[in-house]
Amino acid sequence: MPELLTPHEVDVILRYPRGRSIKLAIEGRIPAIKLPDGEMRFMAEDISNLLKAGRRSLAAREAKADGDRP
Repeated sequence: MPELLTPHEVDVILRYPRGRSIKLAIEGRIPAIKLPDGEMRFMAEDISNLLKAGRRSLAAREAKADGDRP
């Protein structure tokens, strides 16, 4: 069974202000699971993938910036 994270745990991992992960999930900007009681949970793997994608994006921007320098 996949590990599920609470919104508070995701906010801490991503260094978001409290409640930001729920807002982004409602907007469809980060994947979430809505439980029958209405609570939100996030798959740890999805959050890990978001972090990896962010790192790749940062590395690509840095590489591009380095290529623009004389």
